Amino acid sequence: MKEFRGGIIRLFEQGKTQKPKQVMVWTGVGHGVKSPFFFVPTGVKVNGDEYREFLRKKVLPWARRLYGWRNGQWQKQWVFQQDGAPSHRAEETRDLVRDIFPECIKVDISPKQNNEEWPPNSPDFEFARTTL
Repeated sequence: MKEFRGGIIRLFEQGKTQKPKQVMVWTGVGHGVKSPFFFVPTGVKVNGDEYREFLRKKVLPWARRLYGWRNGQWQKQWVFQQDGAPSHRAEETRDLVRDIFPECIKVDISPKQNNEEWPPNSPDFEFARTTL
């Protein structure tokens, strides 16, 4: 059985659930769109450098194929959104996202900051955990 929880798929072997194997996976969803699953190799800790490399080498090429990239312009409008994981909040990551994606929903999960456009607790996003 596969159960998707917050970016990790836990693989349960029948009768052995105390220490399930874990696989980290990234996927994107949109109106009528699901990206392929991008699996993180076992043992890799996703820090800012790893995440930015992943965005450049996996997500950006996929998005360019799907949304069209011609003459330095996106052919279809779309919005990139990520959660508040430390690798996502790094200044270098925020700069990269701003530079390579057409639009991004900003998030600052600090209690002292305004969360801008990020919905703090939206049931609209819960489908992603149960339908992928």
